[in-house]
Amino acid sequence: MQWFHHECSAKYDFKLQALGAKHGPTGIGVYWMLLEEIGAWSDTFCLKVTGFSAEAERRFSEACQQPLPVSGPDELFHERVQKIPRLSTLILARTLYLTPTRLKAILSTSVEVGLFDQAKWLDLGVLYSRGFERRAERYTRRIQRGRKNVLLISAPCADTLLTEAWRPDPQ
Repeated sequence: MQWFHHECSAKYDFKLQALGAKHGPTGIGVYWMLLEEIGAWSDTFCLKVTGFSAEAERRFSEACQQPLPVSGPDELFHERVQKIPRLSTLILARTLYLTPTRLKAILSTSVEVGLFDQAKWLDLGVLYSRGFERRAERYTRRIQRGRKNVLLISAPCADTLLTEAWRPDPQ
């Protein structure tokens, strides 16, 4: 995934407000950077954070060896559990310009307020947002399906128009 939609009204979301109330703008910025990190692995829309919980590590390892038979909305999740990328808390903290302790606090709050799937986090240490996956750009989904029926339309976009509008006059 190269980009994702970010609604201009996101700052009014009660979950983001709860995160911001506890961790300030740093917490909100970290949340968006976590979505960017998850988006970088858009074939699963998940990220396994290692080094957070020994019990979650054990359950994740077991799920990778023998995915549990699950039906319903989690069925697809268990089919792709072995493909979920793993990042250590230390590396993720460095990537996000935080200490591991600060990252853990922000992650915990993000999960508590419902920005990430609580069951997957507590059970397996996996960050997942169903809403984020649902809002994934259509082009990315088409690539995931093997580039079937991809329609390429060549048209000027807002970025092109802005760039052209801001060119200095050749005087």
